[in-house]
Amino acid sequence: STQRYFMLAENTRKQLFSFTYSGKPMKRDIVIFDEASQLPSYKAMIPISKGEKCLFIGDEKQLTPTTFFKKNILDVDGVETPQEAILEDAIVTSMPQKLLRYHYRSRYENLVAFSNSRYYHGEIVTFPGCDTQVKGVESIYVEDGCYDRGGARNNQKEAERVLQLIDEIYAELPEDTTETLGVITFNLEQMKL
Repeated sequence: STQRYFMLAENTRKQLFSFTYSGKPMKRDIVIFDEASQLPSYKAMIPISKGEKCLFIGDEKQLTPTTFFKKNILDVDGVETPQEAILEDAIVTSMPQKLLRYHYRSRYENLVAFSNSRYYHGEIVTFPGCDTQVKGVESIYVEDGCYDRGGARNNQKEAERVLQLIDEIYAELPEDTTETLGVITFNLEQMKL
């Protein structure tokens, strides 16, 4: 029978799962890693060692795990080292790959259209949305916009452009509007601008 392996926090895993049965080491039939592009390789080693087979599900076009909220990991020369995801390692070892072509999660097809065109060369099959008036993702080029990687860790020009766009959006709404607008930034420094 197929046994299941669930990715849990290390302490929880130790409490709930024993990899022995009657004192003998036991292997799982298959270990499945969902969102493998987000899992650092070092965290996958023990579960991999406990499985007869492994299945890695993920998207190499997504960002790899970030150390933004953690202490930086430095190599022997003092240079920050990116964390590699287990999916990258699986790809490098030439494991067979299969594209999951159907995208069914978005209510609005145009939200996926940009990524499908830009990164997947139109290979993703999407389902038409009912509401064609909904705006999707729009790319707006900000001239001279530059992320200050080594300093303030923000992009002043982009923040200024976002404020202009907010003003334009609210200018189109009635003064007594109850509509609100949310702005998502990728780090705290950008938010503070």
